[in-house]
Amino acid sequence: MVGGTLHQYNHLSPYDGYKLLPAFHRFVLSTVPPVIVSIKNVVSAPEASDARLPCVSKGNPATSQTNWTLDGHNVLLWPRFIVLQKGTLLIRNVKRSDVGSYKCTPINSVGVGISKESKLVVKSKY
Repeated sequence: MVGGTLHQYNHLSPYDGYKLLPAFHRFVLSTVPPVIVSIKNVVSAPEASDARLPCVSKGNPATSQTNWTLDGHNVLLWPRFIVLQKGTLLIRNVKRSDVGSYKCTPINSVGVGISKESKLVVKSKY
């Protein structure tokens, strides 16, 4: 403690759900919308294989849902597209028509996080 303020010197960010409070000598849990902490800018997959587009987010409370869109369309309505734990989008049996920039949007009970994009490149199998 310095000057009546409890200081935090570890790796936690404001999005880890902690606030710095003067003179209380403790951390207080706060709620924040999710923030994407890990996403690949480009994912490359061979045609007819499965592709995984990671989108890891943190918030408090934890991310409860991760939405994925392509050109404004919810890809989760398509049978080959599944969201795995921690927000990764699995695309089964990748096709050339799947190429594009996919937008990941994390959500929790506090609100909607800022979206980020991941581009899928499909390599020809020939």
